Amino acid sequence: MKPKLFIKTVIIIYSICLIFPTVRHIVWIVQHGIFSNLPEADILFNIFWDSLTILYPVTIVLLFFAPRKGLLLLFAIIALNITVSIYVFNPVKFLFSGRYGLIDWAICYRFWIAQVLFGLFVFITVPIVWKKLKQLKAR
Repeated sequence: MKPKLFIKTVIIIYSICLIFPTVRHIVWIVQHGIFSNLPEADILFNIFWDSLTILYPVTIVLLFFAPRKGLLLLFAIIALNITVSIYVFNPVKFLFSGRYGLIDWAICYRFWIAQVLFGLFVFITVPIVWKKLKQLKAR
């Protein structure tokens, strides 16, 4: 695949994958109000989660118009989001707690699982896209 086509394809995949959680965050805020994601969590976590409602679309725009900045922001957001989710929800602990069967656990943590899978895709492909952008610039 040609570098330009590969870059565009991956950026479109990133964008599609960011649109879904953006909509989910907007719906949540409309239904439950701002900073209400997890009332028992520290307010900073709720501020972070609600900020994603703006950061995801900003990332999409940057990916198309300033790809390197978009890639950096995407990488940072996904890494931080996975870290925060692991800290707050501790899904791995619940997997091995015996409270859930594997299917129940997967249903309960489906958004976290999707987040981790997307994170793996991002962590693997961002360096490749970055390198191809560098190669195109050098031409």
